[in-house]
Amino acid sequence: MHPAIHGQATHLDPTDIPVVPAGVLQAMINLVVERGQALILFHGAPPATRSEIERAFWQAHAGDRTSGNATLIRFWHLVDAMSARRLKNMFLDRGYAALTPLAACAASTRLNVHWGFKPQHFVAALMASAPAASQPSTHRLAA
Repeated sequence: MHPAIHGQATHLDPTDIPVVPAGVLQAMINLVVERGQALILFHGAPPATRSEIERAFWQAHAGDRTSGNATLIRFWHLVDAMSARRLKNMFLDRGYAALTPLAACAASTRLNVHWGFKPQHFVAALMASAPAASQPSTHRLAA
């Protein structure tokens, strides 16, 4: 079971995590970036860092507990999906602008906590959004 739901009393079905507003998931991503911890998107986070990020999320979250838990579960599964090489490379090529379509996809794509997200869904979302520059970027993000 994913750590975000382990040990918490929730009424979430782990085989079908509810969708969340894309703006809430985007705010979660922004929180991580603003804290200077964007590399978490590529490499994950140790338990202590995860706890800090989740505490900061709960301090800022204005919604109910169920939607907050769903947001955290979706965020951590997005982080897991970002480890796919093709998705990581697309993100590095497109920069932080890629976060908006990634958040929208992660907020609404069906999620089973045992299987996680299919990285290909995110690749398709990025391809459907503004295409990457035709010229290689000289400002490629470093992972």
